[in-house]
Amino acid sequence: MKDLLSKKNSETLKSNNKLKVFLLFLSLSFLFWIIIKLSEVYIYDVKFKVEYTEFPSKFLLQKEPSDEIILTLKTVGFKLLGYRIRDKKINFSLANLHKLRKHTYYTVTKSNFKFIQSQFSAETELLNIKPDTLFFEFGKKFSKKVQVTPQVDLEFRPGYNIVDDMQVIPQEVSISGPEGVIDSIIEIRTKVQKITDIFKDFEKRLPLIIPDNITVKPAEIVIKGKVDKFTQGTFTLPVEVINVPRSVLITTYPKEVKVIYTVPFKDYNKVVAESFKVICDYKEAQENELDYLIPKLTDTPGMVSSVRILPNKIDYLIKK
Repeated sequence: MKDLLSKKNSETLKSNNKLKVFLLFLSLSFLFWIIIKLSEVYIYDVKFKVEYTEFPSKFLLQKEPSDEIILTLKTVGFKLLGYRIRDKKINFSLANLHKLRKHTYYTVTKSNFKFIQSQFSAETELLNIKPDTLFFEFGKKFSKKVQVTPQVDLEFRPGYNIVDDMQVIPQEVSISGPEGVIDSIIEIRTKVQKITDIFKDFEKRLPLIIPDNITVKPAEIVIKGKVDKFTQGTFTLPVEVINVPRSVLITTYPKEVKVIYTVPFKDYNKVVAESFKVICDYKEAQENELDYLIPKLTDTPGMVSSVRILPNKIDYLIKK
């Protein structure tokens, strides 16, 4: 029994060795076949990324041109394989540009034939370039100033607010680029910024949103704000009616209104009733066929804000 098992193992081992030898020769044959095939000369179309050189100094691109060309190459398989698996760039000169119309220029790709051929080794022959013509949209460099629009969301701590208008520094920026692009830009906005829990003076740098192919100087702006604690004040004031004909006597109901305002806490004692004046325009009410008068403030202290008048309608009676 042992002799039988030993014989079977020996046969199996010999069979495995034969298989290994066969696979080795098969692999070597395949490798030699690949080498022979890659050593042969082929003609093939290969796509290349383009890197343009010798741009006209007085012009700017108005839109991105084609960034790829197809080259028909005659070379050995090894080279073609390398061109296909690598992301290779070809330099393309714009020294031979021709004007087609106002902003459109073109170049015949064959004008770069020798220049492109020089970028390959002697084993590679350039046969053709596709497309046969490349087009470009150029415009003259143009500059102007535009206003800056901050996109900022200010959230103040309860009882606090900004004292004056927020400062934007600078209020305008200089933009430059292709004329066709610059013409349509009327403002430059900042990136959206949210500032929360504000209870003291603030200063914040905001980057600008810069369009493609445009240069903006400066590339960021500064916003500043004076913040103070605010409080509410109230005065009861008489109403003066203006533009009443001499032949008409009127009586208003009520004769006084309440003026409610918001003021920085530090300025509260500076606000006096005499700083406000409330009027009603009788002529305006007649022209608009109103049976009531509308109270309006004509005088208001500069430090107050959010001023309201209660009531906002005044009844009146004409005495005959």
